[in-house]
Amino acid sequence: MGAILIAWQDLKRAVRDPVGLAMTLAVPLILIVAIGLVAGHTPFQRSPEGGFDALSYIAPGMALFFMMLSVRQSARTIAEDASRGVRDRLRAAPVADISITAGNTASHVLLLFLQLLVLIGISSLLYGLSWGPAAVLVLVCLVLAICASGWVALLVSLGRTPGRINALGLALTLVFGILSRSFAAVIPSAPWMDSLARMTPNYWGQHAFFSLALGGGVTSVAPDLAALGIMCIALWAAAALRGRIRSVKGK
Repeated sequence: MGAILIAWQDLKRAVRDPVGLAMTLAVPLILIVAIGLVAGHTPFQRSPEGGFDALSYIAPGMALFFMMLSVRQSARTIAEDASRGVRDRLRAAPVADISITAGNTASHVLLLFLQLLVLIGISSLLYGLSWGPAAVLVLVCLVLAICASGWVALLVSLGRTPGRINALGLALTLVFGILSRSFAAVIPSAPWMDSLARMTPNYWGQHAFFSLALGGGVTSVAPDLAALGIMCIALWAAAALRGRIRSVKGK
């Protein structure tokens, strides 16, 4: 119950910041519209049949790129709460530490999940992009959001302060975008870059989205979901280990 109440408070705080919420969605949507216009797409008109549709590649890449920007924002928010003593006050109340972590994580997972769905929904509405079976698509977005929570935890454990998290999160977002070629398929890449790209959620997310768009189902995206699940577990384990080492050093 404590975790649910904490998650609810986090979500209410996000809703009370309409400017930040709008910017989280407005900026990527503006970019998608701008890229669509450059590529010769007119909103609310379906793209011509046949040929390579650059927007079908760029839209998933942009959705995942901005998901990582939101990961940075989530980690910074957690650090700011810690610096203001919010977590310490919650610990003073009859709430278990695991409930606090679970509540914070659940709220950020839900926001990341909704962001992905909104971006996919609006890009489909504007340009008629095909993202594949709805049920499997929702599952992919949920797994991506859960995996992203692991990156939030790792950023918090490594950065500790809002300023460091902001810089580290921005660098991570840009590097992930370049490695996974989220910006354009024509970016040249060496074999070692392709290997490193597999360590990013962007790579597996894009692969899953493309598989669905080509008519695949849950079987075709199962390896991608498994990779994201393993990544999430590894990230949370690394964040917990980092926190334990820091705790021991503090003693």
